[in-house]
Parts: sequence; C-alpha cells; structure tokens
Amino acid sequence: MSESKYLVFPHAMVGGMTNLLMELEIRVILADLADRTLVSINKIPCSPMPDDHLYGRYRAATMLDLFDFPVKHISLTKLYKKGFKDLFILPWQGECASQAYFVDSNQNQFDDEVINAFKENRQHQWEFPDNDADTWCAMNQRRTFCSYSYFFLASESTKRRIRKTVSRIQPKAVYLNLAKKIADDLNQYNAIHVRRGDFKEWWVKVPTTKEVLSNISPIMSADMPLIICTDNSKDDAFFAPILKAYPKAIFIDDYIMAEYKNELKNLPFDDATVIALLSSLVTSNSQCFAGSIFSTFTSSIHRRRLFKDPSTPVLFTSNPYGDEVLMENGEFKSSKAGHFSWNRLALPNPPEARANAWLREWPEAVK
Repeated sequence: MSESKYLVFPHAMVGGMTNLLMELEIRVILADLADRTLVSINKIPCSPMPDDHLYGRYRAATMLDLFDFPVKHISLTKLYKKGFKDLFILPWQGECASQAYFVDSNQNQFDDEVINAFKENRQHQWEFPDNDADTWCAMNQRRTFCSYSYFFLASESTKRRIRKTVSRIQPKAVYLNLAKKIADDLNQYNAIHVRRGDFKEWWVKVPTTKEVLSNISPIMSADMPLIICTDNSKDDAFFAPILKAYPKAIFIDDYIMAEYKNELKNLPFDDATVIALLSSLVTSNSQCFAGSIFSTFTSSIHRRRLFKDPSTPVLFTSNPYGDEVLMENGEFKSSKAGHFSWNRLALPNPPEARANAWLREWPEAVK
C-alpha cells in the first residue's frame, strides 16, 4: 500500500485544447492546495480525437505531451497498482465546477456581502474535507470547467500560491522556443482572434465584419502586420474587408504551416493542436490584441498577456450584447459598482449558461 495521498478525478475530459487546459488548471490547483498527487486518465486527448487515442493507437499530441504541470500526476492504472487504504468520495455538489465555487480554510475572513458578490447565482460550495483519507475522489463531478479566477474564493496568501502554480503550467520548451522564433521573425505586430463556427448560432448577436473593423481600427494601425487567429480562414466573404483594411494581415495558422515546415517536422508532434498552441503563443506576444468573448482560446491569450503585464487591457473585437453593455476601444466598461469585475460589468447572460465561469478572463486572474 502506498503512503502517498491522492486527489482523483476519474472521468475523462473531452474538449479542445484551451477547454482542457482550463479544466486541468482547476485540478492542478486543487491538488497543489491539498498537497496531493493528482490522479486522472494517463493521456488527456484534445477534440476531435477518437477513443483509440487513450490506448496508444493514435499518436497526436495530448495535453500531457504539450504542457508541463507543476504537480505530481499519475494515471488511474498506476493508482490501482500502488493500492490505497481509504477511499473518500468528495461530497461536492454540481456536475461541473462552473456550478460551484471553492473556499479555502480561511473562509471566515469573508463577510456575507463579499461571498454573495463572488458566487453570484452559484448554489454549490466546494471545500476540502476535514479528514486524512489517503484518497479523495471527485466521483460525481464530470467536469472542472471554470476560470480559476472565478472559482477560488481565497485569502491573499492562497491566491498568491494559486497564481504561482498557474504561472508554472507552461507549454514544453520545444514549443515555446519555436513560438518565440516565429514572434521574433515577425517583429512587431498586432493580433485578433475572430471565432466563427458555432458563434454563427448563439444566444447573443453574431459579430459582423463591420463591427470588428470599427472596434479594432482606433487601436490597431493598418501600417503594422495584423495576425489573425480564426477557426475559419476560408470564410472569404467575412474576412475580405479586414484584409483590405489591413493589407499586411496574415492568417497565423496558415503562415506557420507554410513558412516553418522544417521546424514543424522536428517537433515531437505537429498536428492541428500543436498549430493552435503555436498560434496562441505567437499571438500573445503581439503589441495589441483583441479576441472573441465566449472563447477560451481568447482567454488563454489574455492570460499570458496579463501575466506579463497586469495592466494590459482585456480587449475584444465585438460586443454581442447591444447598447445596454458599453464598449470603448474594444474594452467592456463597468456599468455598476461591485466587489469583483463580473459584478461591475453585469453582462446579461442567461443564468443557466453559467457564462461568467468561462466567457472571458478576468483581471482577478493576476491581481
């Protein structure tokens, strides 16, 4: 029997790279705060991938291939081989972390007003149990999908520990080094992320090219190269006016695949997820960046920029809400008082969407 202590998430995660990264961040932070070994499936695949990926019969990059995580991590198989003495099922309610918020052991320092402002309409509170069982298992939570800044209600010392942990969740050096080379070769540039795909059918209004241009024109010079990240660079009707207004614009994924073929061949993996990772890293080094709200890909870029400079504005290419939510030069403006950023913006998302858990990165991520 092992003398180690474990935090177990037995359910496989399904999603794209940045969705999985958000889920893994929550798990890594929880394992670090609990001083426990993180236990999950051995390889965490990015969508769209077949189940064969889990059994080693499909070798595109997984999250554990792409990122380094600053906690000890083992597979469920290894846990069963090692053995454990006591299995405690965590009594956390809600199927997803987006339905809950976590409080650390110093929760008594917060008054009801602050707690209510932090949790908004979330009904479930997660906390560590007061027992020393060697294996804690999150049996009932299939997802840990939530921005950590929106999930952890913690003391200042705990928040510093969380930020340090998150800052150490980094792509492996080989990918960071290639992204740096590409960014250095491009020199100075601005960047946007325009998500199309499922955003054409949403509960909010669909962004238009005219709106994107009206938001970025005051803050991004047409004389500088414009990096475009998108999930549909073949949408000529949508992007033609942007390319006309910004004659030095390039679609970054196409650019990487065309100009860095040899470098890609020398990577451990060079599949679509790797191209997305490199695109996000290059984009995060832009002079000015505006992304798509409701996109975790955009949030991951905002996060890296905030860690470099906490005063960096969080900008977007479009405002899907209409005139009731103010936007100026790509930045949403506070419309009311409140303890936290999500209180002050008061974005009119339907409560059942739990959107504040994932729609954007918040300044509280770094300060």
